[in-house]
Amino acid sequence: MCKVCFVAYLIALFFMGCSGSNNPLVITEEDSSKSSHDSLSIDIAKLNCRVFLLDSSQHYRGLTVDHSIVFVTGSKGHVAQGLLSTDSIKWRVHCNVDSLHLRDIEVVSDSIFVLSIGAPGFIKSISKSKITDDRSLWNTTYFNSDSNVFMDGFSFWDNGYGLTYGDPLNEFHFLLKTKNYGKEWIRIDSIQLPKPAMEEAGFAASGTGLACIGDGVAFVGWGGVKARIFKTIDYGESWCVQETPIAHGKAGKGIYCMAWKNQLEGVVAGGNWEEPAGDSCYAYTKDGGETWKLGIGGSGYRSGICHVEGEVYCSVGSNGTDLSVDGGATWVQINKQNMNAVVAVPSSRNIIAIGSKGRGFLLPY
Repeated sequence: MCKVCFVAYLIALFFMGCSGSNNPLVITEEDSSKSSHDSLSIDIAKLNCRVFLLDSSQHYRGLTVDHSIVFVTGSKGHVAQGLLSTDSIKWRVHCNVDSLHLRDIEVVSDSIFVLSIGAPGFIKSISKSKITDDRSLWNTTYFNSDSNVFMDGFSFWDNGYGLTYGDPLNEFHFLLKTKNYGKEWIRIDSIQLPKPAMEEAGFAASGTGLACIGDGVAFVGWGGVKARIFKTIDYGESWCVQETPIAHGKAGKGIYCMAWKNQLEGVVAGGNWEEPAGDSCYAYTKDGGETWKLGIGGSGYRSGICHVEGEVYCSVGSNGTDLSVDGGATWVQINKQNMNAVVAVPSSRNIIAIGSKGRGFLLPY
C-alpha cells in the first residue's frame, strides 16, 4: 500500500473512531493520472459535513472561536456571531463595521478585534458582549493613513502581548506590537527586524500567516523569491530567519498560513493563489523551525490551516480541503469546496471552515 493511500486509510479510521456515526465511509479511488501521487479521497458527505450559508455577497476569511461562540468577518465589513453546538451553528448576531474589508478577527480577554486590509488600515475592537453596527461602540485601536499600508493578520499571547504583520512599508518589514491587549500598537523598529528579501511580502489569506504561541514565541510567514519565516522567542524584541522549501520564486508564492501543535511541531501551507493545483504547498517541522521538510500529497494552494488534535491537521483552499494524520508529512484531499479559513474546536469536536460567497461547513470529528 502506498504511503498516501495508507494515510487516507488512517484518516478514515480517525473519523470513524471520533464521529460516533454508524454510517459507513465511502472511499473512492481517484484517477491516478490526475496526480503525481496515488491517492484516495473520502466522500465528505459520509463524514456528516454540514454546509451553511451566511451572506452570499461576502467572502469570509476571518474566523475564530471563543469557547462555544464562533466569530467570522467578511469582505464588506460583515461580522457574524454564532453559537456552536455539537452539530450546528446558530447565527444570532450580524453587524457591519464601516464596510471595511476585514481579513482577521481575534478574541482577546473580553474584547473582539478586527483587522482590515488596504489603505487606510484599521484595527478596531468592541466588547464581545456588545457586537453592534453602532460606530460609537467600536474603538479604533490602530489607524494608518499611508496609501501603501497593507496589513495581513494579527495574533496574541495569553498575557495580552500581540503582533500584527503586513507587507513591507517604507522599504522595511511592517510589524506592530501591543503590550496591553491590543489597546495600543507600536511599530517594531526596522533595526530589530531582518531585511526584506526580494519581492518579499505577507499574504492576507486567513490571518494565519502569523502565530503567537507559548511564552514569547512567534512565527511570521512570508513569500516571494524565498519562503522565509521570522521567529522570535522574546515577544518580538529580536528575530531570526528560517528558510522553508515551500513553493516560492516570485511574488505571490510562499507561506499563506501556519498551524502549530506546540512550540516545536508545526505546519506551514500556501503556494500560489494563481496556481490552485500547484505543488510544494506544505512543509512541516519537528524542531521549532530549525529544519523543514516538504509534505507530500494534498491538492495545491492552501490559504488556511489548523491543528486538530495529536498529529492531525486540516487545511483549506480554493480547490478543496486536505487532511493529514501524521503531523503534515502526507496529505489527502477530502472535498473540493472553495474555503478560505479553518479552525478546530476540541470542546465540541468540530472543524469549521468559511469561504467565498458566504459559504462554510461544519465537520464533526
